[in-house]
Amino acid sequence: MSQRREATEGLGEYLVRRGFTTFERVRECLDLQRTLSEQGKAVPRLGELMVERGYLPYKVPATAKT
Repeated sequence: MSQRREATEGLGEYLVRRGFTTFERVRECLDLQRTLSEQGKAVPRLGELMVERGYLPYKVPATAKT
């Protein structure tokens, strides 16, 4: 879980830095991932959670990838 967590936080930091979302929304989704994991439930990826909650569009513009 540690490696996945680090990679997920890296994505969150990137999205905040580029102005696609807020730190608070990233933290909310990371907390939800942790809770689901502790409950033994399937844990969606950060991006999936953020799209599901309406925090990100389905597709991030191509400029975000550079």
